[in-house]
Amino acid sequence: LQAEAAVQTLEGELRGYPLRAKGEVRFDAGQLSFNAIEVFSGGNQALLEGTAGELYDLRWSIQAPELETLWSELSGVLNAQGTLTGKAATPRLVASIDAQEVVFKEYMIGSLQGQTDLKLDGRQQLALHLQAAELALGERVWDELSLHLTGLREKHHLEMQLIGQEVPELRLDIDAALDEQYMWKGTLQQMTLELLEFGNWELESPAGFSLGNQAQSLQKVCLVSEAAGFCGSFTAQADKAWKGQVHAANLPFSILQHWMPLDTKISGYGNLVSEFSAASDGGLRANAELGIPEASLAFELTGEAQSIDFSGSSLTVKVDQESTRSELNLPLAGLGGIQGNVTLPGFQPMEMNLEGQ
Repeated sequence: LQAEAAVQTLEGELRGYPLRAKGEVRFDAGQLSFNAIEVFSGGNQALLEGTAGELYDLRWSIQAPELETLWSELSGVLNAQGTLTGKAATPRLVASIDAQEVVFKEYMIGSLQGQTDLKLDGRQQLALHLQAAELALGERVWDELSLHLTGLREKHHLEMQLIGQEVPELRLDIDAALDEQYMWKGTLQQMTLELLEFGNWELESPAGFSLGNQAQSLQKVCLVSEAAGFCGSFTAQADKAWKGQVHAANLPFSILQHWMPLDTKISGYGNLVSEFSAASDGGLRANAELGIPEASLAFELTGEAQSIDFSGSSLTVKVDQESTRSELNLPLAGLGGIQGNVTLPGFQPMEMNLEGQ
């Protein structure tokens, strides 16, 4: 079977800008041949040529100095190129991208360079490198984002770094593998979070994880910051059942200072123990206990310094199919205290409909 189509000039319009295409496509004995397929829109150009079938030998490139002609909310410059070669069952993809001053709504990337080399043979070697600078989200600007993935499908390493000035920062290292069922399993080896008002946090010890269509899990992962610790774990199944735990020890209330009135200072720390689970029908079960061994509020009232000590406070919340129950114990040193409990029969937080509220 043979077929051939040649387009001298195909003209149209895309978002108000002229669109032109030309080139030649040929099909012969299961092999597609592309001869100088070119598409133009404004000052942007895409090129495809080569062959595809039992063997690939494709080359493509994109030169887009006028991204706004492709999408009205997008601007900047994008250049990319790549090849797809080798047998159809074991191809190799090599590609690179270079972008400058790309803006989309409130997002901006000052510069982006990327390279990938994927060998989809028996060992399936992976190489992906991305480097971006001057990333902006609203008023927040990060100096640099880097991502490096190297190794094999069955054993690879991922490094990521997001850094800047007066913005949250993240660094992480992961060793992982992708199995035949496309389950991504591995170990979070290192992670650091610098969260400005919330302090600097580091991974206490490596933690395992798995991500797939049928199930997801995160083994106990603990972040520590000075004397404080925050731990969590999570598992989910294909039937939508899931369970998780969140524990916090010596969590300083100073992390709440950002939301306090200017003349108010909060101090002390709390401990949290909580467990959550949901059945496949969506029913939620939860137990949470917040203990506050030491805490106080300092503020000014009519020009005089005042303080409230509520050390020894506690809050317990329990949720099951029958009800949602809470119990509060709030001693106020020198002022008495507040104790109370609330029971809501049949109330399930996950069944709340907040639409229109």
